[in-house]
Amino acid sequence: MPVIPTNTPAATISQLELFLTGQGAADAQLINSAGLSAYAFAVDKKRYAQFRAAFLQQVMLHTNTKTILAPLLSAWQHAGIDVLVFKGFYLAECVYASPALRSYGDVDVLIHPHDIPAAMRIARELEWVETWRRRESLYKQNHEEVNLLKQGVHIEVHRFILDSNSPFNGLQKRFTREAWRNSSQLPWMDTHFRVLHPLDSLLMGLILARCWSGGDNWRLKLHDYSDFHELITTFDVSLAALKARASALACSRTLALFLERCNPWQTQLRLQTPTQKERRYWQLMITPERGHLGVERTMMSVSRLPGTLLDVSQQLLAAQRLRAYTDSALLTHAKTIRAHGQQHSFLKKERIVRGVKWAIKLLKGRKTDVCLWQSVVLLQQLAHAGYNIDLRSAKDSSGVTHYLVHIPGDIMKDVADMQTCVPRKTPTETLVSVSA
Repeated sequence: MPVIPTNTPAATISQLELFLTGQGAADAQLINSAGLSAYAFAVDKKRYAQFRAAFLQQVMLHTNTKTILAPLLSAWQHAGIDVLVFKGFYLAECVYASPALRSYGDVDVLIHPHDIPAAMRIARELEWVETWRRRESLYKQNHEEVNLLKQGVHIEVHRFILDSNSPFNGLQKRFTREAWRNSSQLPWMDTHFRVLHPLDSLLMGLILARCWSGGDNWRLKLHDYSDFHELITTFDVSLAALKARASALACSRTLALFLERCNPWQTQLRLQTPTQKERRYWQLMITPERGHLGVERTMMSVSRLPGTLLDVSQQLLAAQRLRAYTDSALLTHAKTIRAHGQQHSFLKKERIVRGVKWAIKLLKGRKTDVCLWQSVVLLQQLAHAGYNIDLRSAKDSSGVTHYLVHIPGDIMKDVADMQTCVPRKTPTETLVSVSA
């Protein structure tokens, strides 16, 4: 389930809030466009009978993920590699009554850094493909170490339990040690894996992930309330226990701010995208706990400035040339683009993305709708570097069409962040053109 688009009408958000907190029904079209079809059928089979197929599809997708994932987890276990599974897959498999109640895009696992080389060697032997590696990217301070792909199943291998942007990662290391120390082993199929303590699933897997991450930036996702509710119900978690754990981890202020917007004990949910003023205030409030994320990101941007300027200079001409195209001309041009040359490294992809991203920002002026222009520039420049690219379209909950770039069978760091106008995975997504 994605975040709410920033242009969503207040009445639509209110309807979703009532539906997700169990206080009312929602329009079927709205549920479908929000990616909640399988969830709706699971909670009310009579009212939302038309979503039975989506429910069955979600169950099949989860079963397929388990089938592909199990041999790898088993091989890691036999090699003595500890694996902690958390977030979406864990919740769908171990917490919710049905996996259809919790959609997810990838499988998040935490592995000790000293075990990662052996874990990756085993993964390659089992025909998993590494689609991104931290050490070969622009983002060497990232909390993820590597991304894996096999038969449509994506795994994000983390070295830290929390988001990381800079080399000053003592906080992330401390929380990661606490996550491991407080975790427990769970038998699963013919193997086992470790899981977070329920209190840590709430704090680290949900609350701090939303509030301490530059990517989420305080935005709530549509599954956050139900995740919260299922965890406190399944494990009989009290508010007092959660506050005590937050105090022990020194994140009480963050918890209090999150509970103002998402609190199952009070049946309270506020999905509206926070304003810039709210975000700045909240960031100042939690600075003693997290440090100032804005300052941290600014420092990292300054350190990358020479490389960014070089990347932008290489993309400005292409962005300028396509700026004057109409939407129909851009779509026509997109259909003529074909990949040529040899594919480059993960780093090359990221540098192209970064160059296009900032070139568009510099050239857009008063132009507000840059989605298609930006996507076609990115499509063209990546194709010129040898990548087979798709340009896809999707409609948001308001019926507005957006465009995004996709490399079949690949995960591109930063592209999803760059193209925040539309979620990467949506049931309304359609193919516009394919580079062969």
